[in-house]
Amino acid sequence: MIICSWNTRGFNNPLRIKEVHDFALSNNIDVFSVLEPRVRLPNIDKVTKCFRGYDFITNEVDGMSRIIVFYNPVTVSLHSIQKRDQLI
Repeated sequence: MIICSWNTRGFNNPLRIKEVHDFALSNNIDVFSVLEPRVRLPNIDKVTKCFRGYDFITNEVDGMSRIIVFYNPVTVSLHSIQKRDQLI
C-alpha cells in the first residue's frame, strides 16, 4: 500500500487538481491526503469528481474543507473515527 500527503493551497484551481490527480495515478497511490486545500463546501463536488476511482473523506470546518483524504476503495477500506479542524 502506498500512502502520501500533499500540502497545497489553491486546490480550487483545475490545473492544481490535475497535477495532484496525475501524481496519484502515475504512482499507484492508494491513500493520499491533501492538506489545507481551502475548498469551500459548495465546490467540493467539483474537486472530488475529478478523482474518478477514488472515494474521499473530508473534515468540514466553517464551510471549508481543510483536509481531504482520497482513497482507492478497491485496495483500502477507510472509515473516519474522529473529525476535527486539524485532523481526521
